[in-house]
Amino acid sequence: AGDSVATLAALLEAKVTLPSLVPVVDPQVAKMCHQAGIGQEIRTHIGHQ
Repeated sequence: AGDSVATLAALLEAKVTLPSLVPVVDPQVAKMCHQAGIGQEIRTHIGHQ
């Protein structure tokens, strides 16, 4: 199994500009996203909490 958070960090560090999908399991952040609604932005820390 890979580490999605490490993959995301590497993509951000490399300044990848192509669309990317990096699944991260974080129930608390998923709840925050759901509460914010489609099209909204949130700021949070993800993974390894």
